[in-house]
Amino acid sequence: MATQENIRDRAGNDLGILRLNQSLQDQDAKRIESAYTEVYAQLKQEGLATWAYEGEVPDEVVPYVVALVADNCLSTYGVSDKRYQRIKIAVSSALDNIRKNVNDDYISDEPTNY
Repeated sequence: MATQENIRDRAGNDLGILRLNQSLQDQDAKRIESAYTEVYAQLKQEGLATWAYEGEVPDEVVPYVVALVADNCLSTYGVSDKRYQRIKIAVSSALDNIRKNVNDDYISDEPTNY
């Protein structure tokens, strides 16, 4: 499970603004956190955010949420063509992969006769 801070830092790493053993500058942390808020709202609206906003993100969907957050920030940060392409490729399948990995409990329409 990953926290919002883990998601934020991984997105910062993907964008190339966070180096190993460093921390984000305040303005970068706030920008990426707002991107997480926007991505979470979109996923919630589509019924794909099965975790609480303040809760931990399930491991199965972490890389896809990170990709969506990084994509949300592309208009703010200048990234190399290779980084841009890498993020866009990850985003292209992110929603489908989140759908596959979100666990919805199966509810039967048929009552069980004991």
